[in-house]
Amino acid sequence: MYMRKLFTFILFTVVCIAFAQSPKHEFRATWLATVWHLDWPKTSGAITTTGDTRKIAAQKKEMLEILDSLSAANMNAVFFQVRSRCDAMYNSKYEPWSSDIVSPRGLDPGYDPLQFVIDEGHKRGLEVHAWMNPYRYESSISDTPWNGPNDYATTHPDWILDIGNSSILNPGMPEVRQRITDVVDDVIGKYDVDGIVFDDYFYLQGIVNEDSREQQMYKPADMDVKDWRRNNVNAMIAQVYKRIQEVKPYVRFGVSPAGIWDAGKAAADKYGINNSPITAGFQYNGIYSDPVAWLNEGSIDYISPQIYWTIDSKSDYRVLSEWWSYVGRHFNRHFYSSHTLSGLDATLTKSFKMRLETVPSFALSGIERSAIMEQLDAEKRMMIKAPISRAFGTNEICNQVQCNRDYDENDAPGSVFYSTLKFYTTDRFINILRANKFNTKVLPPAIFWKQHADYGMVSNIAVSGSSLNWNAVTGNVRYAVYAIPLSEVNLATALNAKNLLGISYSNKYTLPKGISATSHTFAVAVLDRFGNEYAPSLKGVSVTQTPSPTLISPASGAPVVLPTLFEWNAVPGATLYRLEVSEKADFSILLAARETAQTSLSSAKLFPMAKDKSYYWRVISRKLGAKDGVSVIRGFGAMPFNMITPANNSENLSLTPNISWTSVGNGVTYRIEIAEANTFGSAIIFSKELKETSFIIPEEILVGFSTYYVRVIIKVGGQDESTDVVTFKTGEYIPNVPVLLSPTNGVSLNGKDILVSWQKEPFAKSFRVELAKDNNFLPRQTKIKSTEAFTYQVTYKDIDPGTYYLRARSEYSTLWTAWSDVIVFSLGDIVGVKEQKIVADVSLITTNGERQLIVNIEKPTKIEVTVYSVQGSKVGSILEKQTIEGSCSISLPLLELPTGAYLLRVQMDGMVKTLKFIK
Repeated sequence: MYMRKLFTFILFTVVCIAFAQSPKHEFRATWLATVWHLDWPKTSGAITTTGDTRKIAAQKKEMLEILDSLSAANMNAVFFQVRSRCDAMYNSKYEPWSSDIVSPRGLDPGYDPLQFVIDEGHKRGLEVHAWMNPYRYESSISDTPWNGPNDYATTHPDWILDIGNSSILNPGMPEVRQRITDVVDDVIGKYDVDGIVFDDYFYLQGIVNEDSREQQMYKPADMDVKDWRRNNVNAMIAQVYKRIQEVKPYVRFGVSPAGIWDAGKAAADKYGINNSPITAGFQYNGIYSDPVAWLNEGSIDYISPQIYWTIDSKSDYRVLSEWWSYVGRHFNRHFYSSHTLSGLDATLTKSFKMRLETVPSFALSGIERSAIMEQLDAEKRMMIKAPISRAFGTNEICNQVQCNRDYDENDAPGSVFYSTLKFYTTDRFINILRANKFNTKVLPPAIFWKQHADYGMVSNIAVSGSSLNWNAVTGNVRYAVYAIPLSEVNLATALNAKNLLGISYSNKYTLPKGISATSHTFAVAVLDRFGNEYAPSLKGVSVTQTPSPTLISPASGAPVVLPTLFEWNAVPGATLYRLEVSEKADFSILLAARETAQTSLSSAKLFPMAKDKSYYWRVISRKLGAKDGVSVIRGFGAMPFNMITPANNSENLSLTPNISWTSVGNGVTYRIEIAEANTFGSAIIFSKELKETSFIIPEEILVGFSTYYVRVIIKVGGQDESTDVVTFKTGEYIPNVPVLLSPTNGVSLNGKDILVSWQKEPFAKSFRVELAKDNNFLPRQTKIKSTEAFTYQVTYKDIDPGTYYLRARSEYSTLWTAWSDVIVFSLGDIVGVKEQKIVADVSLITTNGERQLIVNIEKPTKIEVTVYSVQGSKVGSILEKQTIEGSCSISLPLLELPTGAYLLRVQMDGMVKTLKFIK
């Protein structure tokens, strides 16, 4: 079970204030929607004549405004929608030009929008991810049917699956799967895109049996239709990913599913993960989307779920962000959350001409649905002059970004905002986000698990006016550019995000105002297309060699119980270290890569390593202006931190079972926790810290025929790490009938309170005690008391004098034992001796743990000392009419008394003094 990180998350009630320095690696993007002109082209309109220079210039100008705004907000990527309805915002080999840029559909616009966005985006250091809707063909809001000569309704009508007033390419057909793969291949082959991203448009909600033909042709007879549909989507995702790896593996492939994975516990168990804590969704059995399957199969590079809810709402953003981050780390993939900006008050520059009220919800992706309904709501609000909701205000968005950082388990936090229009037109939003969250440029997280070359270092960094130049390295690379203030003495922090100017796709960079050779020096590092940064060169400094780190632990070839701490010696002058773990001794494929300024790193921060598997590790030391130092390579065998006994789902365990777990080395403190629910927290009934690796649960903790959950926790590298949670069930132990101890049968008591006690009975789940004035224990005349397990007394208060009957019984499983023997007793006024003032000084003191009675009298007097319970029953006599005189101390032998409260009665010459004491 994954662990919540131990921190307090603070929500701000005002616009978010600045946090600490931005992380150096973070994915920052927006969804730039072109369907129905949602984001672009918004004001320039469609091109109606090929090569219309005025319209082309207007569209380009509008796009440059968007890209400039993203760059100014310190973003590093844009998701440009290039295929929304089996059409194209680029020169497609397979599909017509989109009616969202031209009219009519299929008209050549006279320029290539995708190429323009790539060229201009890369000039600004922005990655360009081509956003595609894989299946959507036509919906009810289309102005005209898509049945032109190059439309699938004409060329491949058998591919079209109609559901209601909308249609999609049929996911059940291998030909469709191949066409989507070919479309992606066409784009990555022609264009220098950085990524391909699909949104959540898969099967249409509402499908019943419209795909019966494909079921008969392709569905195995023993396969459930829901599983078959999900497998169709999974196969398409896997096929697209395989093609990308064959052509351009550095192109990131991501999918943006719905924000809630609603598959259920059985599916979670199948994938070996903790189930989503929020499960009220529609994707698993509604649109047949199973994003965890893609992560499990390794067929995507990142997941960007649309978590379109606020913090502390029913579908709490914090809870979902934490879970998706955990799932991303579990499968060694990145999680970049998609946020909605629907609550921000933007000026919408153009109204839709469509009757949006008629759009069925299943015709839209989640992203588009959010935008269209927002537009519709905005128009309605304008008509009735109602205020715009601020549910997703700037402070909410800032706090969501902080959630992504706090819960990040991959050193790869990320945020993708919908929509781009809201992002750059909303008054002050960009300024607030940049000032409080995105206050520096950052690098995209590295896709480290793919094989990549070592590009080395750049050379001959020089400044000419406002231009920074250097010799390019051979290969398809980018560059990370740093400006280091000359006043900064500590070069160890020179490569922090605060000094990052940006990313360049060429070997030159235009310096911003206020940055020059008189105020700064400059460093440039190769940044490959996967996002891996290489050793930085420093302007005017000869390249040296960084010493190699010396590895300390784990020892070479040692069996290692995970989690463990990787440790190495410090290298003088090193700015950071990079820990790498691989399954192969040649490190051709990395399983983990983490950068740190420390000389140790917990394996708990890496991917979950498999049991009984061999791994290799090394550490790279980095120094400004020097070649990297690379340590020797060490191998080790992984042994996860696991529970040994009891086995998961064990039954009929004793009430004092032996709990054991694997050792992680000497000097480690373990914390064992047992709970009545797998959420632990307030359900924990036992917790203990110890050094041993086994522990016998004491008596009076567990009860029979009950289910419990146990785990063991250790702290590694300052972070809690837990074994898997093991559940077990105790056997059915039948308790004895209670034996009542107090009051005793036939006793006469005084007072108004009755203490009822009975012998210990650890097999009982609870006890029930009944007190009545009739030995038939009539329901309406019986006073009932219940206790939990291991509680062996109850008190009846404010009881009237009279004769009473008392009985008790024990609970086990869902049954009860027979009743105990009935006890009868009488209750009168307390003791029956009227208290009078004693002409003497009487007090109690404790000396060396012994209770003493101090008496000061003027003349010899006979004294009697008696002990009573607080209920008034006599416990015993201390003194019986002995003569004392003067000032004296009387020892009270109270060692045999059970713990509790008592009354001490002192009688002298017919007068009484009552003292209360606690033993």
